[in-house]
Amino acid sequence: MRHLFLSVASDDTVLSFCFAHNGSILAVENLLNNQANLSVLNEFPLWELLSVILALFSCFLSFILFRQRKLFFMQRYRLNERLNEQLRLIRSLLDLCYAYRESPAVFLDKFKDKVNIRELKSYVLIEPSNKHFLKLKEEERILCSLLEAGFTHRELCVIFNLKKTSNLYTKYHRILQKLNQDKIQDSSAVEKS
Repeated sequence: MRHLFLSVASDDTVLSFCFAHNGSILAVENLLNNQANLSVLNEFPLWELLSVILALFSCFLSFILFRQRKLFFMQRYRLNERLNEQLRLIRSLLDLCYAYRESPAVFLDKFKDKVNIRELKSYVLIEPSNKHFLKLKEEERILCSLLEAGFTHRELCVIFNLKKTSNLYTKYHRILQKLNQDKIQDSSAVEKS
């Protein structure tokens, strides 16, 4: 959380303000070094101080709105990009269906090639979550992301060109072992320091 501290000083008076990153006022302190002399407050117009506070508050609010808008447009752009890639994949599969509708064996081979992991990596279909799987290879991250997205084991066998679902279990078990080893190494490194 970012903070901005503003202090306004006038002879015997120090007025301090603390603003949080989201624009709300965290604390307002009125520290008077000399409580008996209140004539200084009459010399320092309160409306000027309030207008400065209001201006700062509106700047922070504008900044937050700008940042939220930027994040919204970035998310919308990524979503549109993914949707365009999904449509491109569907169109290529439909083109295969049209081109090889007379020979189902050739269509099946071409279809398997089209939905193989090597080919699917060229499309931006899903965003693999890197925060959980930082130390994995790209295909292993994609496998974990597809499992999280709800793909069945049969579908994943087709994508990764595996003959049986037991091969998929073996592959996933090795990934889990690698992740557990990384956690153990990370925890031992923390203990040493």
